[in-house]
Amino acid sequence: MTFLASPCCKSDLELLPKKIEIYENEGKIIKEALLICKTCSFEFPVIDGIPRLDLELSPQELTQLKVLKNSDFSSCSGERKFSSEHDRYDEIEKEIRKIMKVPTESNYLRERVENDIVYRIKGCELQDKYVQTINSRNQAAIKSILDVGGMQGGLAKCLDLNYKPDLTIILDKSIDWTHIALLRNPNAQIIRADAARLPFKKDSIDLVISQATLEHIEEYRKVVTEMVKVTKHTCFIAWSPNKLSLYDFGHLDAPVTLFNKNIAKKVALAWHRMRRTNRSPDSIIRQLDKTFYISTREVRKIMKSYGTTYNMFVEFACNSLRSEYSYRGRGLKKIFSRTPFLAKLFFRILVILSIEPQCYYLLRK
Repeated sequence: MTFLASPCCKSDLELLPKKIEIYENEGKIIKEALLICKTCSFEFPVIDGIPRLDLELSPQELTQLKVLKNSDFSSCSGERKFSSEHDRYDEIEKEIRKIMKVPTESNYLRERVENDIVYRIKGCELQDKYVQTINSRNQAAIKSILDVGGMQGGLAKCLDLNYKPDLTIILDKSIDWTHIALLRNPNAQIIRADAARLPFKKDSIDLVISQATLEHIEEYRKVVTEMVKVTKHTCFIAWSPNKLSLYDFGHLDAPVTLFNKNIAKKVALAWHRMRRTNRSPDSIIRQLDKTFYISTREVRKIMKSYGTTYNMFVEFACNSLRSEYSYRGRGLKKIFSRTPFLAKLFFRILVILSIEPQCYYLLRK
C-alpha cells in the first residue's frame, strides 16, 4: 500500500476490509479485499492475493468484485503451500507445458518451441548479465523492484536473489503465468495491471525493469513514460529487435522490421517459403500482429528527459559473452568469446550506427 496508486488518477488507494489476512512465515497476505480510490471512484478487487488494478476488468473479475462488495469478511489464517526445491522445477515444467503446446506441423517450429520451454523452466533465472549491467551504472540501494511484464518470474527471481529487496513485484496484464511465478518465488507480489497505466506512485520504486515485453505492447511509448515516472533511482528496459536492425531474430526470423504490417506479412511469408520452414501463414500473421518494432532513438528520446540515459548494449553484450547460459546465438557467442576485443569493437560500431539487434537502455535519476 506504500507504493500503490490508482492507475486512473494516481491518487492513494484505500484497502477495504483490512481484517482478512492469511499469515505465512510471520508475514501477511491479503487474500480477498477491495481497493478503492476516493478521487476517481474506481474499485479494484484483490482475488487470490492478486490485486487486479486494471481499468478494464474481465467479466470474471467484475463478478467477483460484486461478490466482494457484498461480502461479510472475517479474519482467517493459513498458508500458501509450494513444492520442495527438489520437485519445484518438475512442477514448473508441467505448468509451462500446459500453457505452451508444442506444434507438430513443422520441425522448425517444434524445435523453436521446445528450446523456448527449456529456457522458461530454469534458463530464465540465469540472468546475472542483467545484474552486472545494472550495477555498472547504479550506485543506489535497491529495496524495491518492479518487473513489468514479468510472466514466469525468472528475471524477478534473479534480481531478488542478488539484491535481496524488501519487496519484489511482478506486474503483467495476463495472469496465466502467475502460478509459475509464485512456484519460482513464493515471496513475490503479483499484480495484474496494464503496463501503460502503472498503479504506482511517482518516484516510488527503486529499480523498475522490463525485459522482452515492450515490443508486444502497441502503446509502448506510454509504457516507457510510465516506467520512468514511477522509478525512484534506476530504470532498465530491454526489448528486441531494434527497428533499424532490419532482421527480426526470435519472433518472425525474417527481415521485416522496417516495413509496415501489410508489407511485412508478405515479406515474412515469402521468406519462410524460401527457407522451407513449413511455418504456417496463420502463425506468422498472429506473431506479426502482436509484435511492434521500436528503434532505440524513440526510447532514448523519452527517457533522457527524466534523467541520465545510457545505451547499455555494449556492456550487456560483453556480459553475455562471459555468462554461462545462452538462449540464442550460441555459435556467435563462441566466435566472439575467442576475440573479446574485436567483439567489443563490433558491438560499438553497431551502436554508433543505431543498428544493434537487441536494445538495452538504462535511466539513472
